[in-house]
Amino acid sequence: MPVSSASDFERFSRRIGSSVQSRINGITAEAARYAEDKKRSAEAEAKQWSDEAYAALALELRHREREALRTVTETLNREWARFMLEQRNAVAEALRLRLSLAFPELAECFIVAVMQRYADGTFLLPASFAALVDTTRFGVETEAQTRVIFTRGHLYIEYSIERIIEELAEEIAAQLHESGTTWRP
Repeated sequence: MPVSSASDFERFSRRIGSSVQSRINGITAEAARYAEDKKRSAEAEAKQWSDEAYAALALELRHREREALRTVTETLNREWARFMLEQRNAVAEALRLRLSLAFPELAECFIVAVMQRYADGTFLLPASFAALVDTTRFGVETEAQTRVIFTRGHLYIEYSIERIIEELAEEIAAQLHESGTTWRP
């Protein structure tokens, strides 16, 4: 076998170097493509996870906002109802007091008006008012309660403080609502 010359060795070395370099470049390019694919895949996965997490957080936030709003609304409605009930009770109590002071005069007016309008019937009233009734036309029954009741057949008319307050309850509530009653929670 002949001995190779230095130039043959150099050529061989360059050819091997070139082949190795070509293989290295191919592997490097393939590794770069693989890394780029993995990077894109990881970015897409991270974006998807981020989008899903953001959507879940947004949904949770909306749910918590609705719950908080519902809780606040319920609390305000309860407080407003309690306030209005207190106001209605205070007005009813003040009206009850004034009516009880005026009851004797108003009951007398009621008895006189009924006797003028009807020819007969029966009164149920406190004993102190029995003398006001014309017993020749009207029957009289006494009771201890502070009210005057007139009956005639199926007709029933009651004059009492509680009945007046009961009949005025809706109007009291409407007036309180319309009056711009100020509420401070």
